[in-house]
Amino acid sequence: KGLFGQFVAPKVVEDLANNPDKVRLGGERREMTMLFLDIAHFTTISEKMPPEQLILYLNRYLSALSEVVQAHKAVVGNYIGDCIMAFWNAPILPVPDHRARACLAAIECQDIMGKLNAGLTMDMPETPAIRVGLNSGAVTVGPTGSEKKLQYTTLGDEVNLASRLEGANKFFGSKVM
Repeated sequence: KGLFGQFVAPKVVEDLANNPDKVRLGGERREMTMLFLDIAHFTTISEKMPPEQLILYLNRYLSALSEVVQAHKAVVGNYIGDCIMAFWNAPILPVPDHRARACLAAIECQDIMGKLNAGLTMDMPETPAIRVGLNSGAVTVGPTGSEKKLQYTTLGDEVNLASRLEGANKFFGSKVM
C-alpha cells in the first residue's frame, strides 16, 4: 500500500484495497470538481536549463503545489509534464464543499508560488507562474487504461472544460478560471 500510494493517490489505494471489485475497467458517474494547474513559461524554462536542474526545479514546485491541493481534500490524479490534474469528490464520498475547496486550493497555490520563487537558489530564464482551470459537473471516474496497466482518473466534457479553462488563462492574462 505504501509503495503503491506513491504512484496512485493514497485515498485511491485505500478505496481499492477495501473494495477490490472496483479494480476493473470502467467507472461510475459522479458530480465532481476538477483542477488543472500548469506552470507558465515551462517550455522556455526547460529549453534553457540543464535537465538535472530542471527535474529538481519541477519536483520542488509540483511537490509544494500538490501538498496544497491535497490539504484541501483533493486527489492528485495525474502529473502531465508540468501540469497537475486533481479532483474532488472521489473516491471518498462525500466532499460536500468540493467546489469551494477547489477555489481555495487555486488561490493558495497562487500564494505558494511567491514563496517558492522567493526561495529559488538557481537562475531562472523566466519567473515561474501558474495558471489554474477549475470546473465542476457530472463525470465518469474510475480505473481506465488496459488490462495490464490501469490509471484512476476522470473523463468527460466537464474534465475537458477544466483543462481548456486552464489554457484560456494565457489568452486572457488571468491566473484562475
